[in-house]
Amino acid sequence: MSQAGAVNLTGSIPTTVAINFQTDSGIAVPSGNVIDILGSAGTTTTGATNIVRIVPGYEKFTSPTIDFTAIGNTTIFTNGSSRFVPFSITFVSDNVVNFSGDGDFNLGFTGPNFTDYLASDPFELNGIHQFSSFLIDGIGGGADFALLPASTALVLRVTTGITADTFTGRAIVMGFTV
Repeated sequence: MSQAGAVNLTGSIPTTVAINFQTDSGIAVPSGNVIDILGSAGTTTTGATNIVRIVPGYEKFTSPTIDFTAIGNTTIFTNGSSRFVPFSITFVSDNVVNFSGDGDFNLGFTGPNFTDYLASDPFELNGIHQFSSFLIDGIGGGADFALLPASTALVLRVTTGITADTFTGRAIVMGFTV
């Protein structure tokens, strides 16, 4: 086997070859003729032909068991080092005895009332083992939207308890980090 050694090309780079890549927050310049496109916080990237696809990752957080008959606060989760954008909350009931009326809740991060995302919204449960989902205001309507700050708890506050002998379940929040 022979070794030819290094191959040197001379001349200028053709103008049809990209030498830098504009992004939303800077310019990437290839190193060794390679551009790395990386995702973070659940975001994935794929590439084929001349297409790079960037898919934001969604995260799901499930609360501990909540007594929906009792007024009070439940921390669903405490955010890590990134900010978080919640876009939906789903309630799943798991133990219901003698249900007779809905309650209300708030969702947020600023105490004591925690109304940053939802305020005095009814649970709208019908007293059976089921779920009820809510889109959080500000996502589809173009309104300003509060980001959950880093290292901050997202809190569900039951403001009016559901009328029942027993009504327990969980809150599931979907969103993404930024």
